[in-house]
Amino acid sequence: MSDAELLLSSKPNKIIITVHPDAGCIRNIADSDSIGHPLLLLGIAGTGTLHIDWGDGTPYATHFLSPYYEGIDSCNDWRYKYYRNFPDSVHTIIIACDIITHFRSMYNGLTDLDVSGCSSLVELVCGGNQLTELDISKNIALTKLYCRDNQLTRLDVSKNTALTVLSCQDNLLTELDISRCCSLIKLNCERNKLTSRNISHNTILMELRRPPSACLDESNQEEFHWAENQTEDEECPF
Repeated sequence: MSDAELLLSSKPNKIIITVHPDAGCIRNIADSDSIGHPLLLLGIAGTGTLHIDWGDGTPYATHFLSPYYEGIDSCNDWRYKYYRNFPDSVHTIIIACDIITHFRSMYNGLTDLDVSGCSSLVELVCGGNQLTELDISKNIALTKLYCRDNQLTRLDVSKNTALTVLSCQDNLLTELDISRCCSLIKLNCERNKLTSRNISHNTILMELRRPPSACLDESNQEEFHWAENQTEDEECPF
């Protein structure tokens, strides 16, 4: 094992992504360079020294990672951002740090996202990719998950009891069990293949975007802010 590989393996928190060049979706000019080549854009927050293996044989990138603070508008502010020329072939990228609390990778052509080695993660934004599965069973500290506009057929949040925000619309989900997510405040599960949804255990849920044809158990619906008719910002994960 090389010194660089030893360095990566020594970091307690890791995220591994696979990027497919044909799966990327560039939404605005900010995601391309001066001559129009697409850029891979990652948003990361935490503490410690961050190392990124871009998977293309170039030297590892090293950055001092800054902590996230609540004053940031998570929909529009990319304070912690790392640009890279979009790969021209399938690449596996390894991100490693002492503590990673926030990770964002939207419309980057991800076909695989492994966050099982990142126990400190509290916010994950991975919408607009080509993910067919997402395992968050090891991320028990997760409070916000934005995974809209992928190809997920299953999403198990039974271990994620700290979730306050879940945005999983525009996938292929046939069921969604949120009965253990008793801290959930915001939920968007529109445009899936859900035939039923039970939110009777989610007693503090305050904002819900619901599929109009779903058979719902919404016994606490008088407390909701119904948001299904709001215009969605492509850059806002919810």
